[in-house]
Amino acid sequence: MTFKSEKMTWIRISSLEELLDLKDGHPKSKIVIGNTELGIEMKFGKFSYPLMIDPTNVRIKFYRHSHWIRLNFRGHHDHLKKIIEEEADWKTRIFKEIVEMLKWFASKQIRNVGSIVGNIMTGSPISDLNPILLAAGCVLTLQSKVGGLRRVILDENFYTSYRKNIVGESEILTSVLIPFTQRNEYFAAYKQARRRDDDIAITWSRKTMEEVFPAILSEVNLRPGAPGGMEEYRQTLLICFLYKAFLKISDEKSQNIDATELSATKYFSKPFYTSKQIYDIPKGNVEFNPVGKPVKHASSEKQASGEAIYIDDMPEFKNQVYASFVLSKKANAKILRIDSSTCSSDAAQNSFQVTSIEDEVMFADGFVHHVGQIIGMVIGITVEYEEYESILTIEEALKHKSFYGLSRKIVKGDVEKAFKECDHIIEGDSSTGAQEHFYLEPNVGIATHEEEGEIKLYTTTQNPTETQACVAYVLGLPMSKIHCVVKRLGGGFGGKETRNIPLSVAAAFAAYKLKRPVKFILERDEDMMLTGHRHPSFIKYKVGFLKTGRIKALDLELYLNAGFTLDLSVGVLDRAFLHVDNAYKFENFRGKGFCCKTNIASNTAFRGFGSPQGMMAAEMLIEAISHKLSMDAVKRSDYYNELECIKAFNAKNKWKKRGISIIPTKFGVCFGLVHLNQGGCLIHIYTDGSVLITSGGVEMGQGLHTKAIQIASQMLGVPTERVTIIETSTDKVPNSSPTAASLGSDLYGMAVLNACDKLNKRLEPVKKANKDCSWTELVRRAYLDRVCLSATGFYKVPNINMDWKSGVGSPYSYFTCGVACSITELDVLTGDHSILKTKIVMDLGESLNPAIDVGQIEGAFMQGYGLYVMEQVLHSPGGALITKGPSNYKIPSCGDIPSDFEVSLLRGSSNPRAVFSSKAVGEPPLFLASSVYFALREAIRSYREDRGLYDFFKLDVPATPERIRMLCSDEFTALITPLGQNEKNKWSLQA
Repeated sequence: MTFKSEKMTWIRISSLEELLDLKDGHPKSKIVIGNTELGIEMKFGKFSYPLMIDPTNVRIKFYRHSHWIRLNFRGHHDHLKKIIEEEADWKTRIFKEIVEMLKWFASKQIRNVGSIVGNIMTGSPISDLNPILLAAGCVLTLQSKVGGLRRVILDENFYTSYRKNIVGESEILTSVLIPFTQRNEYFAAYKQARRRDDDIAITWSRKTMEEVFPAILSEVNLRPGAPGGMEEYRQTLLICFLYKAFLKISDEKSQNIDATELSATKYFSKPFYTSKQIYDIPKGNVEFNPVGKPVKHASSEKQASGEAIYIDDMPEFKNQVYASFVLSKKANAKILRIDSSTCSSDAAQNSFQVTSIEDEVMFADGFVHHVGQIIGMVIGITVEYEEYESILTIEEALKHKSFYGLSRKIVKGDVEKAFKECDHIIEGDSSTGAQEHFYLEPNVGIATHEEEGEIKLYTTTQNPTETQACVAYVLGLPMSKIHCVVKRLGGGFGGKETRNIPLSVAAAFAAYKLKRPVKFILERDEDMMLTGHRHPSFIKYKVGFLKTGRIKALDLELYLNAGFTLDLSVGVLDRAFLHVDNAYKFENFRGKGFCCKTNIASNTAFRGFGSPQGMMAAEMLIEAISHKLSMDAVKRSDYYNELECIKAFNAKNKWKKRGISIIPTKFGVCFGLVHLNQGGCLIHIYTDGSVLITSGGVEMGQGLHTKAIQIASQMLGVPTERVTIIETSTDKVPNSSPTAASLGSDLYGMAVLNACDKLNKRLEPVKKANKDCSWTELVRRAYLDRVCLSATGFYKVPNINMDWKSGVGSPYSYFTCGVACSITELDVLTGDHSILKTKIVMDLGESLNPAIDVGQIEGAFMQGYGLYVMEQVLHSPGGALITKGPSNYKIPSCGDIPSDFEVSLLRGSSNPRAVFSSKAVGEPPLFLASSVYFALREAIRSYREDRGLYDFFKLDVPATPERIRMLCSDEFTALITPLGQNEKNKWSLQA
């Protein structure tokens, strides 16, 4: 079977002879089995393979001998599992370790198509499997048409350089021989990664071990700036893995091992997951009273089946062209020369504003300020730069005093006087890292030029009106000639509120100039480089308190890394400040806040919008105070039953420790800019009784449209199946606010309610005249009576204000509150952990849709878990983003979900300040994931105290395995010589 294109030929062959002939005639051809690596190489590595050969139909026998098994090139993990089942336990120790490693190798789909031979030939330096095969002394069979068969040992001589090996160009690796182990031969393999599933590895006596450790470390010479970073941690892991193997083998040989050490031999296995969702359902027929019922998401079936239409699924327009963005390769540089066939930037305006400051540009205007900044849209381009020193981190911004002019200050009480009355004063600092939005759908858009000179935009935005306004401004057109349409988003999380606007502006400009439809879609790495992240934060504090634990005074400085433009950073700073107290009372408070100007992509809105950074500061203060006073942060709680069990576990286990933490949260509901707290909708009732809603809110998976349908259904008394929402469009509902701040249901739900009220009042006389008629008949008669069956709805949040000059006001309509308790188990030798249990209680008032709301809570918690424990955004010292794809930026997966996960909605709660007494849900639960972070701190503290270390320790966010392990100071970390790096010779920086 043969497939051909202009650049490639794909041949599927059915015999070994065919394969040898083809490889002999085309030595540069590539053999493809699972295509799990070559596909990535061709897409991102820019490799080209004119001929690819698929040998999956070739039949080569498996051979089993009393001392070994030989797998052909199609052999994968299922074959190994079968061998383990059929052979004696002692013979298959190598096979068991390979299978155990493969449990965490990629995903089930990839494991089912990938092959062991393919893994060997790929020669990845971060392969999990190849080190095991090398250690096992596997024998490889190579075959060619001319040279015939030869066998080589997979050892240190097999790989000659990066992804290069001794296999000849015409040779094929046809099989791999894996030996059985002898009765007294033992084999152990270990891996440490950032997350449980689908991740790459980060890397017989005790006296013998003590002698071996220095010898191994002398062979592993990781210098400062070594690729991959984490130099000290990787060396520590190496000797800890060896020690784990020593314990495991000693236990299998029934040597006397202290029971407290045996926990180090156990893997974190995939648990049997249990979950509970607890909520009340109001009485009433769901058909006519759907509000408060767990109604399924309106698009769930389409999304599950793949029928839901996103922008990239739209048919191509006639004469459509595709735009590609040229991105800066320098962090801070002057553009000396551009040699290209780019459209010249002769728009009415090159600059525009997405906030109150006009600091955005469509294309870089003579200077670039971060790696990935848009220079232009081109067919081909060469750029020359004059490079300047770049500022990447908050620490560097502090050193160079690089700040934006807008700062914040709040003073409450007399801080200096209060400090004099305190029993204790502590000074310290804490920091949180950035976080990538990682929505499933990257930014994509289509701009069309219409017949009257207007521009129609199909775009992935949470903010259609702002997109419309910016495009109009740059093109010099009235907003009425810019029409922005959003059907649905494949996730947003704040990342599509403003940072996609420059992309839409550029596409609209190209469409306007060319008078043709222009489409762009970002690759994942481009999206991550361009669109910014959650703001990294740095907080310096001085807190005074009494010996009872009562906090008397807090003096705090808060810094955010804003990036190369201000974007929404001041709003993020405002909310961070207003949440820095979390659930606590600070009698006397003085705070200052600053946005740092740096040479990274402009950071932006992200679920929580500053509150996760602010509340983390509060909890770190509480942690420091409780440590100083030797008090638990919680005085009275049922969690002490769990705490006693954890103490007992920790006493019995030397290398595994557990921790528990209970954390509260609050989230103020409202936009910081008062004028944004408004929303509108348009409702049509058609003569057949069907209802169409258009609102200013954008559906991005959060269930906004589903809730709007529920509200309209209940208000009008029609089944939900008769109510439809098609899309969000600026020509239907103008001047909308962004769908953000967890306000979507509040604003647009109330607007729908308002429109339905108007329609019901118009229909009331018709109802009275026709008491027993059906809904369809009622609508028909109203139409015949010439009653208007369309209505606009509008809502504005009342009684909100904040004066930052005086530091006084009521910035929020209400608060959504909650609490979470988490229990973790930590492997102190590696820094790996597992969440054993999480329980959450949220006050959502009278939930509009408990099924959707519980899903929002669970999703927010796991996204917060990524922020506080797993996800680490890294830049090179030159400013390039390192973590720009799923291969090196890890978000939580199914294996990271708490083994026991329970979510309850608080009973008996009501909120008169929102639609149907509900409360906002999207962002408030995210901070509760910090309970995992603080539970891990407790586990670390337990281990450190076993070692006589009682001091308060700093653990920056995210709490990665590296940071956790290196805080667990012991005889292993003591063997590692500190490298003494400076910022410029590091492999990576956390901005």
